[in-house]
Amino acid sequence: MTIASESVASRISAPCSSLQSTASALGDQPCDPEADVELAVPHPEADVELDVELAEAGALCPSSRQGQEVDPSRSTAIVTKTSQNPLPPATLDHFESKLSDEICISSRISSRSSLSSVGTHSFYASGEERPLLRGWLHGIIGTFVLPAALGAITLARSFQIIPSQWIMMELLLAGKLMSYAASGMLHLCMFQESEAVKRASGVDIVMIPVSIGASVLPFTQQFEETLIIANIQAMFVAFTVVEVVRRHSQGLPIETGGVRVCLIVTQWIGSVFMIGSRTGFESPLWNAMFLSYAVAFLFYGAKAWGQGRRMPWHRHGWYGWHEDFHTFLFVADMWLITLAAHFLTDSDSV
Repeated sequence: MTIASESVASRISAPCSSLQSTASALGDQPCDPEADVELAVPHPEADVELDVELAEAGALCPSSRQGQEVDPSRSTAIVTKTSQNPLPPATLDHFESKLSDEICISSRISSRSSLSSVGTHSFYASGEERPLLRGWLHGIIGTFVLPAALGAITLARSFQIIPSQWIMMELLLAGKLMSYAASGMLHLCMFQESEAVKRASGVDIVMIPVSIGASVLPFTQQFEETLIIANIQAMFVAFTVVEVVRRHSQGLPIETGGVRVCLIVTQWIGSVFMIGSRTGFESPLWNAMFLSYAVAFLFYGAKAWGQGRRMPWHRHGWYGWHEDFHTFLFVADMWLITLAAHFLTDSDSV
């Protein structure tokens, strides 16, 4: 068998050691991905040489296309028999299947295990374009900042450095952590299939009401009140899950939908005004939080009506409306956490 494409040869270098055993069993020939390889396949009647041209490894392993459509005219697998006594079809099919499996496994392992591939893809598996900076802010905050803050507060409360009611701050940070982690995973991980992107998007959407619900817990003052508020917030989460599952089962886009938007807007309005009733609507911290969230939602809406329009700082393929949304959402969350810390320390000072 001759592999004529150097690009293909470099892409199948990973399974070379695994193919060595196959090559040895068939003809005891070396496996060298940097040069043409010829495997002499023994046959009782005559030697057979197979010429296989692989324009791309995606021809055998569609799942390795990493979110980009492959031109069928460029992804071909041509098998030419050059002997008067060809191999039995069963043997040929087995050999092709073996090679296909090796390339598929190698592609999946290399793309998933390499940290250098995180956040470097320009397209999702669904085919949607992805700016290169998307998800990095949420990924860094969800991986390093929030876990560190959560761990520090947990240790401080365990050693009685801070009062026991700061457990509510832990719940707030835990809710934000789940949302940021889900968003970072959706945008930074190089999923191999569009169905995997849909599942990750569904988790990201469900974590939004979880994050909103956790935001109000530090501002509850009685245990019974906390239980009531938590149950109300849990209902919003449950309704969101039902809506996401319904749209997914009907083949509808789960990122859109009036029901889901109404649920999130209603939950957010109720939460921020409940916080304002405890801290005072004249509080500078509350006003900064509210305005930051409002600007973030405006940028999120601009993703729909701002198609073709850009702000001066936007760069195609790098940064756009959705990145503005992530940035201001982070700023608003920082104002919220500061306000919660201030409220837990001294509710009369806000």
